[in-house]
Amino acid sequence: MSVPAVVSHLSVLTPECMALIQTHDLLRKFILFLSREEQCLDICVCLEGSHTLCLLGNLIHLGYLNEKVLEEEANHFVKDLTNMLSYCQRYVSQKKSNLTHWHPVLGWFSQTVDYGLNESMPLVTKQLQQLWGVSVIRTLFSDVLSKKLESQESTPPPPQPSTSQNNLPVKNLFKRAFQKSA
Repeated sequence: MSVPAVVSHLSVLTPECMALIQTHDLLRKFILFLSREEQCLDICVCLEGSHTLCLLGNLIHLGYLNEKVLEEEANHFVKDLTNMLSYCQRYVSQKKSNLTHWHPVLGWFSQTVDYGLNESMPLVTKQLQQLWGVSVIRTLFSDVLSKKLESQESTPPPPQPSTSQNNLPVKNLFKRAFQKSA
């Protein structure tokens, strides 16, 4: 699972393999295995930062493809993401130095960077971006969103000031933008 963008490649080249991954419930097994913090840390240490990101990208991609498992294992999934990202964060630096290397996703990074991965980083980045996809956000934040909706239903909305006052900051913003462009 730490092979860069292996899930992306499998889903394009061999959809029947992806069906087997879902049939054998591998996403759930990966999530539960990694939810044991010491095991997750051991894996991250063995993989180091770049390959930990690849593992993270593949897990996110599998979660994106299998909302049901993601919903059922949301707490463990979030815990896994947090543990892996926290591990990677340890090696992210704010500045360039003699001890840092440029990483295409993480920026200045104090571990050695496997430059052989640079070619696959755009695919890994796309996998990581799926974490912000509507279906994943809806699944991971369903409790928060449902509580927000419940609280909105139980309390009446506050009275709105007149619409001309609401639009005033927007009008001023557009007015300044047009003045600067002229």
